Amino acid sequence: MIRQAISCDICGTEKKQTNHWFVAYDQGEELRVSGWNSRNRLRPGSKHLCGQACVHKLVATSWPGP
Repeated sequence: MIRQAISCDICGTEKKQTNHWFVAYDQGEELRVSGWNSRNRLRPGSKHLCGQACVHKLVATSWPGP
């Protein structure tokens, strides 16, 4: 069996058995965030995020400033 290691694109934490991970991806001009079981986790260019703190960091760095 081949195991694919997945790590958080923000902090580098490796995914284990926990299910509090999120997937973020661009759709048009929107940033979409969904739960880990989403089929979008395999989408090219998607970001894998280990929890809410890393989701917030991604949004903070992606949001255009004033």
